[in-house]
Amino acid sequence: MHGFSKELLKDEWKLNDCADILIEILDVLQLPKFIAIGHSWGSMTIIRAAHKNPQLFSVINLCNMPFRTHQKQRS
Repeated sequence: MHGFSKELLKDEWKLNDCADILIEILDVLQLPKFIAIGHSWGSMTIIRAAHKNPQLFSVINLCNMPFRTHQKQRS
């Protein structure tokens, strides 16, 4: 959702949507194992994809990923 891509994509993306798309892409590539490196949203996407299909990944490197979900401030 950077630049003009927002106009082409659905309004709200969930991390599991992105993980499913990543798995689909990796399946199409038909390589035995992948090394995945992600930053922020990419890290959270990779960890979900690796949890669903661990056999696809030989190494994952996660950078700047939140440790826990953001909590709303109380008034």
